[in-house]
Amino acid sequence: MKRKNHCAKCASPDLLLIPSVPGEDPHIVVGQCGMRSVAVTKYVCGKCGYIEEWVEDARDLTELRKEYGSNINR
Repeated sequence: MKRKNHCAKCASPDLLLIPSVPGEDPHIVVGQCGMRSVAVTKYVCGKCGYIEEWVEDARDLTELRKEYGSNINR
């Protein structure tokens, strides 16, 4: 939805952008003892309710890579 400006499920252009504030839900905790959190932005379809979540900041993605690495078997 973020990249195509329409819902990936129903193709509706009725999208809602719900920004996140670090420290509030939704977030991802990183760093020793959870000293920092990464904001997760939600894109919600106003027609069917489908939701996508994205980490918008490139620096936050770098922090997540450092913290969690590539932990999915490919």
